[in-house]
Amino acid sequence: MLNKQSSSSIFLRQFVLALLIASPTAFAADKAEETTDRVVDQAAVDMQDEADRDLALLVKRYQGTKREPEMLLRLAELRLEIADGMFRVAYGPGETGLKKAYRAKLAAGILPLSRILSAYGRSEQAPRALYLRGKAEKELGQSKAAVKDLEKFLAANPKRDEAPVAAMAIADLSIDSRNYARAVSVLNGLAANPKHSLYPNALSKRAWALQADGRHESAAAEMARLAAVFKARAGAKTLSAADAALREAVQNDVPGIAYMAHQANAKKFNLLAVNALFRSFDTGEGYQAMAIKFADHLRTADLNADLRAWKAIVLKSDPSRKSLEMLIGILEYDLERAAYLDVVKDSSDVADIIAANPEHPEAEHARKLVVKAADKLTKRITDYKKTTASTEAERNLGQLLVSFDRMTSANDARRFGLRWNLAETHFALEQYAQASNAYRWIAANWVNGVNAPATISPKAARAQAIEARFQSLRASGVIPEDLEVGAKAGKGLSAANLASLREFVAWTVESEKLDGVALEHYDFEATRALYAAGFQDEALGRAKALALGNPRGQFSVGAASLVVDTWIARKRWDAVEAEARAFAAASGWATKDFGHKMLVQAAAAKFKRAEIAFAAKDYPTAGVQAREFRSTYPNSNLSLDAMGIACNSDLNQGALDAAVSCFSDLASEFPKAKAAVQALRTVARIEDDRLHFSAAAAAYAKVLRASRSSMSASESMAVRKRILLLARAEGDAGKMEAVSSGKQFCAPKLEKVCDMNLALAALIRDDSSAGAVSRAYSRMERASAELRSIWATLALDHANYADPRAVDRALKVLASTWKATDPSVQYFLIARLTKSVPALLERDRKAVQSIEVLANEATITRRMRALTAFENRTNLAVAVPVNAVRAVSQNELFLAYSDLISDLRAIPAPKGPTKQATAAMTAEQNRLIAGFVQPFVLKSRKIRDASLAFEMKEKRGLDPDTVDGLWDRPIAGGVNQAALRTEWAKAIRDGNWSRVAFLSNEAAEMKGVPSGWSKAARAITLATAGAAAEAKTVFTDACRDTGGSSSLRDACRVSVRGKGRG
Repeated sequence: MLNKQSSSSIFLRQFVLALLIASPTAFAADKAEETTDRVVDQAAVDMQDEADRDLALLVKRYQGTKREPEMLLRLAELRLEIADGMFRVAYGPGETGLKKAYRAKLAAGILPLSRILSAYGRSEQAPRALYLRGKAEKELGQSKAAVKDLEKFLAANPKRDEAPVAAMAIADLSIDSRNYARAVSVLNGLAANPKHSLYPNALSKRAWALQADGRHESAAAEMARLAAVFKARAGAKTLSAADAALREAVQNDVPGIAYMAHQANAKKFNLLAVNALFRSFDTGEGYQAMAIKFADHLRTADLNADLRAWKAIVLKSDPSRKSLEMLIGILEYDLERAAYLDVVKDSSDVADIIAANPEHPEAEHARKLVVKAADKLTKRITDYKKTTASTEAERNLGQLLVSFDRMTSANDARRFGLRWNLAETHFALEQYAQASNAYRWIAANWVNGVNAPATISPKAARAQAIEARFQSLRASGVIPEDLEVGAKAGKGLSAANLASLREFVAWTVESEKLDGVALEHYDFEATRALYAAGFQDEALGRAKALALGNPRGQFSVGAASLVVDTWIARKRWDAVEAEARAFAAASGWATKDFGHKMLVQAAAAKFKRAEIAFAAKDYPTAGVQAREFRSTYPNSNLSLDAMGIACNSDLNQGALDAAVSCFSDLASEFPKAKAAVQALRTVARIEDDRLHFSAAAAAYAKVLRASRSSMSASESMAVRKRILLLARAEGDAGKMEAVSSGKQFCAPKLEKVCDMNLALAALIRDDSSAGAVSRAYSRMERASAELRSIWATLALDHANYADPRAVDRALKVLASTWKATDPSVQYFLIARLTKSVPALLERDRKAVQSIEVLANEATITRRMRALTAFENRTNLAVAVPVNAVRAVSQNELFLAYSDLISDLRAIPAPKGPTKQATAAMTAEQNRLIAGFVQPFVLKSRKIRDASLAFEMKEKRGLDPDTVDGLWDRPIAGGVNQAALRTEWAKAIRDGNWSRVAFLSNEAAEMKGVPSGWSKAARAITLATAGAAAEAKTVFTDACRDTGGSSSLRDACRVSVRGKGRG
């Protein structure tokens, strides 16, 4: 009887075929077992044939009865079952005759089914009979009849168990007749029932139909549904053997369906979707097989972009890296079409797999392909030199070699041979940068065990790399043809050029160390390149080491010169000296006199340091540098100039003692040099400015002696005059007389200065000898106007020994020549007159008082004549324009009249005979005397008023003690004329009026001393000398113009608060 076994045997042929295709080795292994099964099936067929005959007799027996349809259906099922067994036997090897018997049995099975459908169309057996007839017709190739019966069955019996199988059969027949739409639609019901055992088969059939119908995306979607079913059943562990077989069989078709779907709509069904579909079926060998087939489709269609993308996706999705066969195929394909960029990428992917599994059977095949590609690219570099094609080939080859390194061992000689060939190619093409890199790779990656030709070695590679890099750097301008020495760094290099230069430097150092070779040429050129690139300090260090390391070397002088010249350009003279001395100390230079030149250069640099420091007003440094120069380089022709810098540095620092000593030594050491005279002048000026009068005068005298022949007349005159004035400033009468006598200093044009010095010297000496006094009285009559007051003052100092008339003449001379007298000399005269005149007048007044007055005309007349003479002398004294002298003269005259009045009143009265007579006579005398002295009393009062006026003016004059703070603070504006203040104050205290006179004149001409301060100083001098009233006037005038002097302002404020001298 035909049952489910016969049905499933028919519809599982696809499963059997898929199993045979997917697993041919398994089929071969089971061949013997299959033959045994076929023998068993043949025996079963033979037995069932007997049942067929028996059942046919029963059909005849029940013909026309109600049981006929039942018997017919049993007979049909048995015959179809027999046919199924015959099919298994008939389609074995050498069974061609059985195939005909099989088909005959199927036809015999159809006869009872047709009888049921024609005679018993409404019977219970009719639906199944229709179904089985359609199936048998399908097996016999009667497609139209089969479709008709199966469609009729399915339409009438959609709920029957046979309906899904019928639908599957209709789908097969529809596909065969290219009615793909019907094939899809007939399986809609089954495709909607995931629980049905034929659900996967329905999805697979629909996918085929959709694919054939041109609906590729829908076909892919059905495959995705099918994959999901397999995955779900596998996860639930309900995947049957039939499901597994179907899944494996379908995987052969998935790549084609996926390719067509991708072609139909690449955006919707992109490569990622394809990959996801494949991996939903399998992630192991099945995935690899599908990926390779899909890649074949892409490669066949020459879809390079998709092929690249697909390869990347597969590699990313395949962590096990088992896709080597696919990658090698792609590599060969790309190599054949000379797509070298793709070859590079393929090689990298291949290298990834081989690196993880170096012993892969296809690994060596892949390596040989890469070597072949490298050779082609190397040739391409030469064939297309200086073109973009060559550049691309070079870039591709570099990447290809990296991949080759990853797929070979470290000592594989092919690594080094390929790079040596590449390096040689680049060098021949003058592509030095590339050549150097290739050579360096060999040197850097060389290991023991490399079986390379003798011409290829790490030493040779290092040497060639250095030469290639040198040529590259020179061609790119990194190594300059002409090096310009400068103070500042150059413009610098690009990052690439700088890195290249740094490597070149490192390579030379390495090669010298490892290979024991001297590379001075490359060292020097590297140094020049670093210098030009802006790394001057580094370059200088290298140059110095190169020069001192081998002074006899070809490049030593150039290297040393570069160092020194650079420091000169930088104006770093300290470094110039240090480096030049270091080079001078070395011996054996290639140029014989180079050491001496360096020593000269060191000396010049040392001098320059002193010179620059002096110009920058860094006088301490200048002095130190100049003296160090003279000590270090004593024989230099710059020694004089250095000493001049040292001396002037001392001077500008205010180290005047050191400056004087230095300039004096310079004049002694270099007496014939012009600088010697100037040095002496400077010494004189310093001492003059410091108010060291004696030293200054001596220095000026040396100037005269040293430059006697070269000095102009006017300059000589000025120096001589200065010497005379300095002698006056000293206040030493002997020195003043010495320099002011003779022709050494007193030229005719300086006669007045000399006469003034002699007059002041006499005043200072104050000789009281008769001759000296006589000369004083004589010269006050005959000397020039500005000197007569000096001699008159000296004469009055010794009036006790002079003729009274001469004394009066002296007073007259003072009065008449006072204005012609130098104001600075007036201090001296006032100081003397305020002492000599009061003493003289007091003496004369006492002489007048000594004349006795009696009660007779003779004595009174004699007294009056003496008084008149005294009054005449006081009048002469009053003519002298010195308030203190005037006050004294009027006071002495008042006292003289007071003495007269007192003496007259003191004359005793005559005595009478009686007391009354005496009293009367006394009264009368008193009356007469009162009347006689009244005019004298009135006159004395008038004189007293005049005296009091002079005295009051004097008392209200300037008190020097209240304003002596003027000497204690800087004069003005930060100008510290300390010497002037100190010397002036001291001269006043010492009574050295000759020096005071000198300083007064100096202050008027000295820069930085305000005129107000000079006036104030003169006022204090006047007050100290005794002319307080005149001093007050001068000081008040000074206070109107303080000239920025804080000390004067303070003194003026104190003066205003003060009440004068009394």
